[in-house]
Amino acid sequence: MHHARRLLREANTTVAAVAGRVGYQTEPAFSRAFTRWVGITPGAFKRDNTQHIRPATSLRHPTGPEPH
Repeated sequence: MHHARRLLREANTTVAAVAGRVGYQTEPAFSRAFTRWVGITPGAFKRDNTQHIRPATSLRHPTGPEPH
């Protein structure tokens, strides 16, 4: 499921595509297993983990100015 979580964080992947890439024959079977393992559905995980991602250029150093 670690690999599935990495794949779900990618904006251009679907839950169905991730299910196939990690070896599940169907999306519902993957969804049930993922939910048991992680505690939330893959769709909810994807929404929670892709909407807050910003490009690296917009990140600021938390303790001061950006490094040169």
